[in-house]
Amino acid sequence: MADCPRCGEPLSESRYIQNETYKSCPNCSRVIGRHAYYRIEYFGERHHDDGSPFIQSYCPICRGHSDRIGNPQLLCP
Repeated sequence: MADCPRCGEPLSESRYIQNETYKSCPNCSRVIGRHAYYRIEYFGERHHDDGSPFIQSYCPICRGHSDRIGNPQLLCP
């Protein structure tokens, strides 16, 4: 998988910035070619079988359409 040319981290892995206020979407990041960030609330929350919460990996648009991306609020500087 490709790495972000700005930070050098893998585009296939979510990253959190600004005290975990923003999270990257791996699919948007892959398509754009650098980490694409959204406010963490945008992703939505799910729960493991034991009830513990976790944040969705992909943004809502990418979860439904792998050929389309959302409108990121921030890009990796």
